[in-house]
Amino acid sequence: MIFIEGLPCAGKSLLINALAAQGEAICFELGKVLKREDFPGNGRTLEEVEYINNWFIEHESQRMQDKAFRFFDRSYLTHLCYAWAYSRLTSLDMFESTVRKYHEKIADGSLPLPTRVIYVDIVSSESIARQNNKIVSGISRGLPAFWRDTQFLDDTRYAYQQLFASFTHIPVLSITGQLTTDEKVKQVNHWLNDTTQQGSAGIDCDLYIKYAQKG
Repeated sequence: MIFIEGLPCAGKSLLINALAAQGEAICFELGKVLKREDFPGNGRTLEEVEYINNWFIEHESQRMQDKAFRFFDRSYLTHLCYAWAYSRLTSLDMFESTVRKYHEKIADGSLPLPTRVIYVDIVSSESIARQNNKIVSGISRGLPAFWRDTQFLDDTRYAYQQLFASFTHIPVLSITGQLTTDEKVKQVNHWLNDTTQQGSAGIDCDLYIKYAQKG
């Protein structure tokens, strides 16, 4: 089970499609299989945030139960990082409670741990430019406006780094989003052939909270 993560428009979808073309079993992200109106929106209160967390946990758990998939286009790791950035954006005191909620579901097996993680890395300004280009060209209606806010994206990117630092025995491949799709695929294939998981995988959520809040 390999999770592919990154900021919006980092190049994840192109990488996912290329991996699918070479015969890999792909589970596409919720945003590609559900209608926009099916999503619960973004919380303005702690009660709404709790409802949204439960919604995402239920849907992420459902899609991760199919063992036929090898690669997952986004995962609950997105929500763990979003929680940090959104708490800073809105001043809602929801980061720690959200992380602990997800931790419970990781611990009871509802949310399986990945064997590896691939992170496609771009800076916030590049993510914003690519998002705007898609909107202007009519390719996408666009995510909510805060996904094009530099500070929000910087906070999300920061949260990913702190989350990865809390991993135990989960290899992470960071790929620059400036590479072509073919170059990304070659790097992924080489890494998969040369990397094995050593020991029992884990995410230390207490450590993640500590690292994030330290910054």
